[in-house]
Amino acid sequence: MVKASVKEFCEITYGLVRRIAITLLFASFVSMWAPTLIAQETGAPKTITLGTENYPPISNIYETGFEDLIAKEMFRRIGVKVILNFNPSERVLYNANVGIDDGILTRVGGIEKKYTNLVPLNESLFTADYVAFSHNKNIKISGWNSLAPLNIGIITGWKLLERNITSAKSLIRVKSAKQLFALLGSGRVDVIVFSRFPGLQMIRDQGLTGVTALEPPLAQRKRFFYLNKKNKALVPRATKALKAMKADGTYQKIFNQTILPLIRG
Repeated sequence: MVKASVKEFCEITYGLVRRIAITLLFASFVSMWAPTLIAQETGAPKTITLGTENYPPISNIYETGFEDLIAKEMFRRIGVKVILNFNPSERVLYNANVGIDDGILTRVGGIEKKYTNLVPLNESLFTADYVAFSHNKNIKISGWNSLAPLNIGIITGWKLLERNITSAKSLIRVKSAKQLFALLGSGRVDVIVFSRFPGLQMIRDQGLTGVTALEPPLAQRKRFFYLNKKNKALVPRATKALKAMKADGTYQKIFNQTILPLIRG
């Protein structure tokens, strides 16, 4: 048996240590960059821009709203970073449909029939109530037709409302929630129609008194995230991530953080 020289032993040891170091370095690289690598391999973008409106607690300019946080975590899980682009409602839809933005935060299901370049996820985020807000608690609400004798205010671009409020005494459209509630405060309309949670948030933030959400809701609709068709390959993976968030408690944690305090008052 031939004994290895000290030089040979050192060379063997050095080679072994070098291979181990390279292996560990590669494992660390894969651990850090796996989501990005997956995105690149599947042809998915590393960053997408989603259009949204400033309607706390659903979405806000600080990007801490319910949908803001859900979207960021959902896409993070599939290796994609989300950038939010705030615009008025109609502009949000236009930008996403023509591909200026890569998609939008949630809208009522079915808008893809008109905005044909938009593709919904296969899982709704939540069911929204659309209610009439008024200073007059005695107004009786029983569906869209009950709005016929009233002066109504809505936000331009809310397609569900534009489709269904067709026979009101008058209909005034504005661009923002602040303008909508100012319209009600000025007495120019009898009621405004808005989503329940953003409406309650606006009443709280503006310190409004005597404004009531009239029951029952005019409509309840499921809301979905939408992506421009150029990003449709992300739809099944994002849908899977959203379902996983609901299953592992992440969804409920974000809901409790952003929506629940408003419900409890």
